[in-house]
Amino acid sequence: MSEELIQRNLIEAPEKMGDWNFYNIGATTLKALKGAKIIPDKDYEAYEGKKPDALIVKKPIIIAAIEYKTPQELRTEKQIAKAIAQEIGTAQILQAKVYNSFFDFNERMAYDENSNINKRTTE
Repeated sequence: MSEELIQRNLIEAPEKMGDWNFYNIGATTLKALKGAKIIPDKDYEAYEGKKPDALIVKKPIIIAAIEYKTPQELRTEKQIAKAIAQEIGTAQILQAKVYNSFFDFNERMAYDENSNINKRTTE
């Protein structure tokens, strides 16, 4: 069990975003999240040691895997490509949607809420 999840009481009382749970958890591995039943119990292969910065979850669906970067880390195309490559595999194995920006996320979530959030596609 992750110390971070226990210390911040995120198993029993996660932060809420409407119906969704928000986990701001940069120190917790996918293996620990699986053990805490925050993400589905399946084999995450080589990604079990990955530590996403945050997750948005509506069990059993992982809405988004979030990787925080400072503006200085996203100045060039090369930096942007590196940031995407860093966590794209984690997002894909979680079957989370991939968003280019906060604005893209908001726009797509508004659409998904109206069309049926349970229709899952990995982009």
